[in-house]
Amino acid sequence: MPAANNTIWDFEGLVTTTYMYLVSRYNDLPIYRDEPPADWDGLTGCVIIKDGGGNQLTTDQLLTGRVTLDIRHPDPAIAETSARTVSTLIREWDYLPDPVWVTSAGIPTYNPVDDPATPAWTFTAELTVKSTTTRALSANSKE
Repeated sequence: MPAANNTIWDFEGLVTTTYMYLVSRYNDLPIYRDEPPADWDGLTGCVIIKDGGGNQLTTDQLLTGRVTLDIRHPDPAIAETSARTVSTLIREWDYLPDPVWVTSAGIPTYNPVDDPATPAWTFTAELTVKSTTTRALSANSKE
């Protein structure tokens, strides 16, 4: 059922929302959406944010789903430290005034990448995002 006044809530995707949050708070490693760039050779570190699935729209204004974060670096100690830092930032997000609730955030686990061989740590966070923007329904939309 649409929101009142012939409007519908708009959402950024959870990957985009997480990306915008992390790039504003973390600059130790480059952050990418979905996959590293094609020319990534594993000789530098990176954070990769992927859609973790399970997206559901509830009460017209809340979007819940998961994001999976891969933190990679050729130095295993830096990969682990970076993963723990990113995990902490995700958990801290719940205490900021952003319209985001962290339902759960897993502990980073070692999950090396084979091609190219790189130490990596992975965790998944479940998020709920409240839309703060609406758009009008078109004139020929069903009520």
